[in-house]
Amino acid sequence: MSQLPTPPAETNRPAAVTKGSMILTGITLALSAVFWLAIFFQLTFLAPATVASLLEFKSGVPWLTARVMYDFIWFVPVFAVIALAICMVVRKKWAWGFALLVLPLLINSFVSLSLLMPTLVMLRNLPGQLAGN
Repeated sequence: MSQLPTPPAETNRPAAVTKGSMILTGITLALSAVFWLAIFFQLTFLAPATVASLLEFKSGVPWLTARVMYDFIWFVPVFAVIALAICMVVRKKWAWGFALLVLPLLINSFVSLSLLMPTLVMLRNLPGQLAGN
């Protein structure tokens, strides 16, 4: 027979998978940047405001809040570099998902809670402090 074999239907499929993969990677990187910038925003603007309000109402700054305020800002870039190194070394989706999305969310939650809990304690004790004045 002189009929030429038809090419497989999957020849165009890898290009579509690659394009979808690139879009997903771009979304992941954009979300990761937003999460890491949220941590930076909290440590730069929210933490000093929290400490100032605690000191204004003569509430002591708890140990954990002081560590987050003064020491944790130096650890965040280290965590970011470790996350990127994990992405470069381990080429698995779970590693990318953890290093780029879960890790900054965990750090963000830790920073938020360490700043929120003393504020809630201060607000709970505030009526007593105002009545004493």
